[in-house]
Amino acid sequence: MPRDALPSSDTTLPTSGPRAHALTPHTDPSTLPRSQLTDFAQTAAVSTAVGAVVSTVLLAVAFALVLSFRWLVVPHGPSATHQELFLDFTLPTPSAVATFMPPKSVEAIEKLRRASPDKPVPSSALKSHRVIAPHQSYDVHLAFVLPESPHNRDVVGTFQVTCELLNGRGDVIANATRPVTMRHTSFELRLVKLLFKWPLYVLDVARESQTVQLPMFTSRAELKESPFVAVRATLSARAGARQGSDAVPHVYSAHADIQLDMGPLRKFLYYYPASSFVIMLGVTWGYLCAAALLLFAGVAAAGLVKSPRAFAEEVVQRAAGVVKGAGAGGRGFANGDAFPQPFFDGGTSSDDEAARRASGDSSAAESESSGASDLGGATTAGLRYRGAPRPDERASDA
Repeated sequence: MPRDALPSSDTTLPTSGPRAHALTPHTDPSTLPRSQLTDFAQTAAVSTAVGAVVSTVLLAVAFALVLSFRWLVVPHGPSATHQELFLDFTLPTPSAVATFMPPKSVEAIEKLRRASPDKPVPSSALKSHRVIAPHQSYDVHLAFVLPESPHNRDVVGTFQVTCELLNGRGDVIANATRPVTMRHTSFELRLVKLLFKWPLYVLDVARESQTVQLPMFTSRAELKESPFVAVRATLSARAGARQGSDAVPHVYSAHADIQLDMGPLRKFLYYYPASSFVIMLGVTWGYLCAAALLLFAGVAAAGLVKSPRAFAEEVVQRAAGVVKGAGAGGRGFANGDAFPQPFFDGGTSSDDEAARRASGDSSAAESESSGASDLGGATTAGLRYRGAPRPDERASDA
C-alpha cells in the first residue's frame, strides 16, 4: 500500500478532552466501566450516609414534636371521676359535698388553713392542687336513686336540686339548679310489674326505685385562677310544700360525676396512646423528610450547594488525604497542614463540574507524558495512528 494513501502527519491523537484518556496507548479499556462503577458506588455510599444522618436527626425532631403536642393536647388525669354524695338530713335542706382532690392535696390545703386561720388559702396553692387542666372543658352530672315509696310518689312529687362548684377555699365559682319530678306510675301498671318481677324483688335482685340523672353543667371551661375541686348538692322542697322531714324526698343514694369534654381527636389520642403515638410519629417524620428533600432539591437547583457527586468525590479525596498523612509518619491536619475548605463552600455545581473537567484534563496529560517517557521520550504530539510515517521518513522518501 503506497505511503501517500496513509493519513497525513498532522493526524494526531487528541491530548485533552474525554477521548484523550480513552485512546491513550497505556489505557486499559476494561478499567473504564469499573471506574464509573466505583464513582457511582462512592456517590451512593456517601449520599446514603448523609441521608441516614439527616433522617435520624429528623426522627429525633419528630419524636420531640409529637411528645410536645401530646403534652399540650391530651388530658393528663382520668377522663371521668365518680364521687358519692352523703346527704345530711339533719339540715332543713339536706346537702352533701364531694371533693375530687386526692387525699394528699386535701391534707396540704388543710395544713395551710390551720397554719393561717385568718388568711385565705393563697392562689398559688390552689393552682398547684387543681383537678382539671386550665381551659379544659368538662361536664358535671348528679344522679339520685329514689325509692317508689308513697311519700315520694304522693307527698313530695317534685323537688329542687342545686349544684355548686367550689374551689380550694370553699368559695362558690358556679352554681346551677334543676327541678326533679318522680315518674308517675298508675296502680294497674305497678300491679303488672309486681306480678312479673316479684321473684327478683324477693331475691333482692331488683328494687322498686327510680334513678334520676341531672346534667348540671355542660362543656364548662376550667378557670385558670380559681380551679374547681369540689361539688356541693342541695335538695330543696317546692314552694308551698310542708316544711320539715316531709318536705324532702327519701333518697337511697346519690353521686356526682365529672366527665371531660373531648373531641374526636383528643379521644383517639387519650384512649389509644400507643397507636396514636406511632401513627403521629410516622406521619410527622415523613413530612419532615419530604420537606428536607424538597428543600435540598431547591437549594441544589439554585446552585447554593455542591452536587451529590462532587460532594462524594471531595469526601473520598479528604479521606484518602487523611489516610496518606497518617501513613507518612503521622502528618496530617493536626501537624500544621492547612485544613481543607468546608464541603459546602457556596460554590455552584457548574463551577464544580468545570473544576472536575480541568482536573481530568490535567491528569490525562500527565498520564500521556508518563506514557511518552516509557516509550523513549516521545511526546504526545508525536503519537499518531498506526501506519502514519515519521517526518524524517517522508523526507528520505522525497
